Amino acid sequence: MIQRLYLSGPITGVPNYLDIFNKAAASLVAEGYRVINPANLCTVMDNKATWDDYMNIDMELLHMCDVLVQLPGWEKSLGCQREYGMALERDMIILRWEDLTDGCTKKSRA
Repeated sequence: MIQRLYLSGPITGVPNYLDIFNKAAASLVAEGYRVINPANLCTVMDNKATWDDYMNIDMELLHMCDVLVQLPGWEKSLGCQREYGMALERDMIILRWEDLTDGCTKKSRA
């Protein structure tokens, strides 16, 4: 079974966050993974959606995944810290983007 990966990275205050997330997602999809890209929520939610609205949806999406992939800067984001906490609670695989791109801990898609 192909693992489903959830991208976790800072969005608030990062002007090019959508490009960062989309490039990471495309790279992982090219490797054969199914990827949940929460940054795309910003393209479909209305302008009245709150941070809490986004986080509630993010947590539901994360719950559907097997692996949390932490993009650079995740540790400075409150939302990413919440995602990390949930991943720990669920005993999910947690990988840093740097490890994936360096090939150090690339996991098999068994």
